[in-house]
Amino acid sequence: MEFFFPDSQDQVSPYFDFESEEHPPHRVRQRDDRYAHETLRERPYDGILISKGIVDGTARGAGKYTMAQQQRIYRLGAHAFFRADSGNSRIPIMGD
Repeated sequence: MEFFFPDSQDQVSPYFDFESEEHPPHRVRQRDDRYAHETLRERPYDGILISKGIVDGTARGAGKYTMAQQQRIYRLGAHAFFRADSGNSRIPIMGD
């Protein structure tokens, strides 16, 4: 059985200042923060699960992605958006 980690925009800020509990003033989350597969030596999941409702929203309301993030994932593709194609192995991505 494989485990596909559901995208919930969980990232780690490598430059977070724990003393002041603040991010750097010029932080861009998508550019500066890291996903678990970029942070840990061994990838803790087999793939990433993307929900269309999270990206585009549903009839009940907006999704969790900003318009800029939504356009970026469609323009670049999921692998580039999640930086899931670097290194020797391409991380599988599945949508629902």
